Amino acid sequence: MKSRFFSASGWSGGLAGWVVVIGWFFLSPAGTNAAASFRAAGEDLRLETPRWAMTLDARQGAIRAIQDRAADGVLLRGSTNLWIIERHREAEIAASAQAFRHSWDAAREELSLEFDGPDASVAIVCAAGPAGPLWKPQVRLKHGVMTGWRFPAALEFEVADLEEFVFPENLGLAFTRKFFEPGGSGVQRQNLGAAGWRLIANDRCQMRPVDDEGVALKPGKDAAEWLPQWYLQEMSRWKVVANRCPAGTAHDLSLVETEHGAWLSAYRLGGWGWLFRFGGMLRESDTRPQLASVSATLTRLYLAPTVAGQEVNPPTGFAGQPPARWAIPPKRIGLVVSRPAGRPGTKQNTGPGVWLAELQRLKWIKEAGLEIVVLREPAALRQALAEPRQWFAIINTLAESFPAETMDQARSLLADVRQFVRQGGIWWEAGGGYPFYSALAPRQDAVFRTANRDFCDFAALRSRAGQWALFGIQKPADIYVPAEAEISARGPADKRRGGYTHKFHAYGRPDLSLPLPPQQMILGRASREALAEYGQRNELIRGLTDKAKPETVDKLKRAILLKVATRQLTETIRIAEELKFPVLFHIAEYLRGGFDKQYPDHLPPNPEMGTPEDLDRLVKVCRQKGHLFMPYTNPTWWCVNPKGPTFEREGEAPLSRTLEGGLYPERYGANYTQGYSICAWHPAVRRANDVTRDQFTRQYPVAVLFQDQVGARGHKFDANPAAPHAGAYLEGIHRIARVDSAYVPLGTEDGHDRLINYEVIFAGLSWPWLPNRPGNPHVLYEDLWPADAWRHEPLALFLAHDKVLFYHHDLGGFIRNRLDLSISLVMGYGLSWWTRSATPPAGELDWLERLCRLQAAIGPRCAGRALNDFSYLAPQVIRSRWGDLEIIANLNGSPWKVDEATVIAPEGFLARSPSLEAGILARRAARDLAEPQWLIRERVGADWSEWRAGPETPSR
Repeated sequence: MKSRFFSASGWSGGLAGWVVVIGWFFLSPAGTNAAASFRAAGEDLRLETPRWAMTLDARQGAIRAIQDRAADGVLLRGSTNLWIIERHREAEIAASAQAFRHSWDAAREELSLEFDGPDASVAIVCAAGPAGPLWKPQVRLKHGVMTGWRFPAALEFEVADLEEFVFPENLGLAFTRKFFEPGGSGVQRQNLGAAGWRLIANDRCQMRPVDDEGVALKPGKDAAEWLPQWYLQEMSRWKVVANRCPAGTAHDLSLVETEHGAWLSAYRLGGWGWLFRFGGMLRESDTRPQLASVSATLTRLYLAPTVAGQEVNPPTGFAGQPPARWAIPPKRIGLVVSRPAGRPGTKQNTGPGVWLAELQRLKWIKEAGLEIVVLREPAALRQALAEPRQWFAIINTLAESFPAETMDQARSLLADVRQFVRQGGIWWEAGGGYPFYSALAPRQDAVFRTANRDFCDFAALRSRAGQWALFGIQKPADIYVPAEAEISARGPADKRRGGYTHKFHAYGRPDLSLPLPPQQMILGRASREALAEYGQRNELIRGLTDKAKPETVDKLKRAILLKVATRQLTETIRIAEELKFPVLFHIAEYLRGGFDKQYPDHLPPNPEMGTPEDLDRLVKVCRQKGHLFMPYTNPTWWCVNPKGPTFEREGEAPLSRTLEGGLYPERYGANYTQGYSICAWHPAVRRANDVTRDQFTRQYPVAVLFQDQVGARGHKFDANPAAPHAGAYLEGIHRIARVDSAYVPLGTEDGHDRLINYEVIFAGLSWPWLPNRPGNPHVLYEDLWPADAWRHEPLALFLAHDKVLFYHHDLGGFIRNRLDLSISLVMGYGLSWWTRSATPPAGELDWLERLCRLQAAIGPRCAGRALNDFSYLAPQVIRSRWGDLEIIANLNGSPWKVDEATVIAPEGFLARSPSLEAGILARRAARDLAEPQWLIRERVGADWSEWRAGPETPSR
C-alpha cells in the first residue's frame, strides 16, 4: 500500500523541508492596528501604544520594562539578555555579547533589532500591535549546532504584586503568590549522605548497584522468635533488591537474610526501643514484602513484653509488660510523610493512602483503638519524638529521606530520632534504601518547569501592575518546534522576585537562515481571552465531526471507556455479549508478542489469548451489541526481547539517533532495555504503521484506533538521516496521527494542542489530579504544594473540549470512587472502568451500571461542548459550565450547600440543565435525605424519567 505519510500539505525530506517559508513576516499583530510610537532617548528605546509600553536597553536590546497602561507600575522587567542560543556541547551565545543596532519603520510600526557576533547573527522584528508586541526572530548560526532558543531569556515580576500566574502544566494550572513565596513551591532534597545513618546508628550500608537484580530471601538468625508462620511462608516467594544491606555488625537483630546480607534488621541504639530497616531499595513490586514486614514486626511488639536495653532501661511499670498492658497504653501510630520532591504525576512507591489503608485493616489495631496519625510537618514529627510513651510506633514511609525544617536543623532532628529509640520508641525506616540519606526541607527558591507536560505554548500573568500573556504561533503545516517554560522565584520576602523563561528546542546548523516561531505578547486582557486568540492563531479548528462520523461521535459521548483485561479472547467476547450498556470497548492483551513486546508488529493476536477468528468474532460482537471497539496499538517505539519480524527484517536503520549517533533505549518499569525510539520519518516506520492501520480498518474494522504515546511523547533530537532535520522528531510522531486520521478516528495517550485537529480522544493529562486513593502511586498536585498555592486553570479544556473527547489514562486512570467521579465530571471527562471477568462481583456490576447511567445522561450534554466557565466556589468546590449545563463538584469530606433546597453529599456532585438533574445529594427539594442519594432525572421528549440509588459499594 502506498503511504500517505507525505501528503500535499506535508514536507519533503532534506534540509529544505525545515527552512520554513518566510511567510511569518506577514503575520499581523494581535488586534486591529492602532497608532504606535517609538523614541530613542539616551540608553532607552521606548515603544508605546495606547494599551501598553515597553522600554529596551539601547546598548544591548534587552527588555528593561513592560507596562500595562491600564494599571500602574512596571509589570515585567527583563535581564541583561533578550535572548540566549544554546548549542550542543559548546558555550551559549548571549545577546548581550553581540554588536547591536536597531531601526524603526514607522509605516509598518515595526522595530528591527539586529545582533551580530562571531558565532551568530540574529534579526528580530518586533511589530507594535495594539494588543502587544509580536516578536519574529530569525537566526543564522556561524559556529556550532543550535539546540535551544531562549526568548525571553528571563522576565521578572514583583512577587508582592502577583495575583496569579497561569502555566501550561498538563491540563493547566494557576499559581498564586503563595507558590512564589519561600516554602510555597514544595520541598527539595538536600543530601547528608552517609553521615545521617552514622549519626543515628554509627553504621554504614553496602553500596551495590542501584539497578541490582532481585535475590531470594531466607530466615535470619532471629526469625524464629520474631516472624509469624504466614510471613515465613510468603517470604519464600519474594525476590527483593538487597543493595543497601548493613556493611557492619551494629544491628541487634537479623530477621531476614540474603546472599548479600541482612535485608530486614533491627537496632536498639543502646536503649529499650527499636529501629527497623530494609537492606535495599524498594521497587514498585515490593509493596507486599514492605507492608508485610512492618505489619509482622509491629504486631509482635505490641503484644510482646518490653525488654531492657544495654544502656537505657524501661521505667518502673513498663519493664516486662507489652505496650498493650501498660497502665496507659499508647494510642497512636505516626506515619511520616512529606511533600514529595518529585514532579506531579510521577510514581512514588507505596503512598500514604496505601499505608493508611493497610494499617487500618489490621485487626489488633482496630481492637486496640490505635489512631493512625499522618506526620507531614517537621514540627509535628519533633513533638511526637518527644513523647515516646504516647506513640506506639512511628513509621517513616520516605525512601532514604526525612522531613526537616531546614538543612541546618536536620541533624538535630536525627538526634531526636536516636533519643526516641533509646527511650523506648519504635521507629520503622520503611521507605527502603540508605537510611536518612537526605533531608526534605521547604524550598526557599522556587523553580518549576513544564518538562514535557505542557499541553500548549501559553503563559499568562495577572498582578496589581496589570495583565500579560505570551504564546507561540505555529501553523499546522509547520514543522513543530517544541517549547518549554520555567517559572521561579528568589530573594528575601520583602524583595522577592518571580521569574519566567521560555525556550524553543530549535535545531540549527551553521550558515542556514532559521526562522523561529513568532511569539505574541498581549497586555491588558484576561488570560482566557488571550488563550482563545492563541487557539485561533494556531488554527486549532477541527471539530469532532470533522474527524469521525456524527453517529460515531454521538455514541462515544454516551459510552464509558471500559478497559477489558482477560486471559482469553473467548472470555473477552463473553463480556462484550453480556454487558447491559454500550461502552467504548478497549483491549490491549491481544498483542502479538504480549504487551510492550514485538512492536511494530501487533497482529496476529497472541496465541495464548486466542486466534485470529476469535478477534474477528470479538469485533463483530462489539458491533452487534452497540459497543465501540478500540484496540490498543503503539507506533512510537520498536521492541526487543524478542524483536518482531519487522524489526528483524529492517534492522536499526529506522531507529532514532542521538546527535552523537547513538540509539535511544526505552524501558518502562524494567531495569533492562525493552526497545528503542523510532524515527517516524523513516520509510520502514511508515510502512509498518500503514500495515497496522490497514489491519484495523480492513481486516478488523474498528470504531476508534488507539495509538499510545503519540500524544505523550516529549522532545528529543533525532539525527536519523530520514528526518528533515534533527529537531523534527516530535513532528514526525504527530504526523502519524495526521496521516491516520484520514482513515479512522484516533485516540491517544495524554494529548497536545498540535493533535487537536487529528485526534478524537485524549486519554490522560490527569495523573497529577485524579485522586484514585488509596492505591494511586502518582504524586498529586495536592501532595506537592500547599492548597492556597495553586488551582486548576484547565487551558486544555478551554482550547479543546469542543473538539476532542477527554478520558483518563486508558490503562490505569479509572473512576474508582465517588471523589474520582465528581472531579472527573466537573472537569468534563468521560467516565471509565476496567474489568477482568465476565462474572464480576455484584459490587462491581453495581458500580459499572452507575457509571454507564451517568455517562449516558451527562455525556451528550457535556462531551464535545466548549467550556464556558470554570470557577471555585470554595477551596474544594468547583463549578464548570458547558453551554446550558452546570456541574458543581464538592470535593470535601463534608456536605456542600448549593441553596436552601439542595445540598451536595460529601465528595458528591450536582449536574443540572433545563433537561437534566443528576447528582449525589444529601438534601433535595428542601428535604434532608437519610443517606446520600444518587439521582438522574432527565427529560426525554415531553416526558421526564427518573433513576435513584442509595450509597454505592466501595470499588476496588
